[in-house]
Amino acid sequence: MSFGLALAASVAGQTTVFTYQGRMTDSTMPQPTNGIYEMQFKLYDAATVGTGDQIGATQTITSVSVVNGIFTVQLDQGGTVFRSTDLFVEIAVRPSGSAAAFTVLAPRQQIMTAPLAIRSRVSNQADNA
Repeated sequence: MSFGLALAASVAGQTTVFTYQGRMTDSTMPQPTNGIYEMQFKLYDAATVGTGDQIGATQTITSVSVVNGIFTVQLDQGGTVFRSTDLFVEIAVRPSGSAAAFTVLAPRQQIMTAPLAIRSRVSNQADNA
């Protein structure tokens, strides 16, 4: 019985944070790209840069380490932006500490379904049943 209680106490609830890993190249730098970058992440309802509506807030991360072109960040747009519509992430970058404008990377990347979902699409119906 105490085993069940200890197990229940050690289980943490899900959060709305998800991991995004990407690969980038910087044509102004020797390849592969290495360095510290400031990155902005925005979600859109369209795949093409310059089209569609932004969904949720812009998330800026000021110190992203890029090693051999690979970077990994933790993003949190909350649970309300993930509905039945397709979403695409747009990333804009600049060297960390730079006053230059952000460079938007293309193409936008589609956010795909993960095996462990934040909340199922039909859970609101289950809550009311």
